[in-house]
Amino acid sequence: MVNNTLFWIIFNVLVISNVCGTSCHLHGYVAECVNTNLTEIPEIPGYINVLIFVGNNLGTVTIDTFRNVENAGRIWKLSPAADRIVNISENAFQTFTSLDELDLNSNKINVNDLKYLLWNISVTHHLNVLQLNRMGIKTINEETFSLLDKTPASSLYLMHTGSPQIPYLD
Repeated sequence: MVNNTLFWIIFNVLVISNVCGTSCHLHGYVAECVNTNLTEIPEIPGYINVLIFVGNNLGTVTIDTFRNVENAGRIWKLSPAADRIVNISENAFQTFTSLDELDLNSNKINVNDLKYLLWNISVTHHLNVLQLNRMGIKTINEETFSLLDKTPASSLYLMHTGSPQIPYLD
């Protein structure tokens, strides 16, 4: 038992330093790159199913942003929160085919980008939890969230978004 535990400790240390660099940490099936001011996502091993990439500096997010994620289709929870994201392409998360939870909290994403992203997610994913807290959104058009009508999203978080005016949604 001791040898097995020691093996996994050494293995994780080697994987952390060789795959993600010293700025990310691996804990089982979770990769965390938190408050490291990274401008791109480092190599993420294919067995990872939760990617926490918080407090970095992505700016613009496209499908190419995740080119170093070896098996994005395996990831069910993705958190690029507080990554200074301003622009995001509608297909940015297209390769995350198992995505269940998406946390975009504390980013200032352009509302039109958000609208088309949500449409793409509703067509290509089975998202259950979407977090858009502290986004500074002033006005949300009814059509923005109506585009989510094809997804089984059961939880939508919009707390502290800058007092948005949200029309009544059925």
